[in-house]
Amino acid sequence: DAAAARLRTDLEQKLPEIPWAKAASVKVQKWLYSQVYKGIGAKRPSPDWVWDAGDGGFPGCVELFRTEGTLGLLAGDAMAPASNFEGCVFSAFRAAEAVRAHLQRVG
Repeated sequence: DAAAARLRTDLEQKLPEIPWAKAASVKVQKWLYSQVYKGIGAKRPSPDWVWDAGDGGFPGCVELFRTEGTLGLLAGDAMAPASNFEGCVFSAFRAAEAVRAHLQRVG
């Protein structure tokens, strides 16, 4: 699938320290629509938010738990400043940043 190949190429460039080619499996989830009415903190996501408008107080992702080798994150539209595709990408970006920081800590 072209989308999966593109995502893998982007991930390999942005997070080269992760062995993406050795993944046991890959599943691309098609984004259809959002049903978020109220996000984290009962804040309502803005439908007209754009990437460079700041985070609007939304974290993008929230750490649920962390051990030396494990990191659990909650991410998605409810954690993003917009309930649209850009909000989805914002949340994914923040989650990737959290994963990268965790991997750097555990070495």
